[in-house]
Amino acid sequence: MQAQALEVFPCALVEIKKFVEENHYSRSVNGVKIRQCFKVVCAGQLVGGVIFGQLSTTAWKRFATNESDVLELRRLVLKDEAERNSETWVIARCLRWIKRYLPQVKVIVSYADPAFGHVGTIYRAANFAYLGITKGDVAFRDV
Repeated sequence: MQAQALEVFPCALVEIKKFVEENHYSRSVNGVKIRQCFKVVCAGQLVGGVIFGQLSTTAWKRFATNESDVLELRRLVLKDEAERNSETWVIARCLRWIKRYLPQVKVIVSYADPAFGHVGTIYRAANFAYLGITKGDVAFRDV
């Protein structure tokens, strides 16, 4: 699947929820504050989904004076058949839409989870500014 063959459309969560939960490493959208979703289509088939929302904590204060000024890219999923650079191409289309239809948004934040082998390559390719590594969360596991 070539990036240029992908079409990106704003959508409701219900249109991509199952796809995201089946294909994203987190397997869930539970607890995600959702503001805007996008579906990614190729030849009439759903091949991806993107979810933007508010940060889950008061972390937005690091980036702006108002929470409504900040969005986080919460989920990004594309089928593995999408060729290299497709994720960055999709992000660019989403950001273009947000800039036009949500002009109050001044900052887009995203996190790469190194526990899953993510190092932020696609965000750097999309011209996001690297701000460093956040302090690790404390997790508990019921055994």
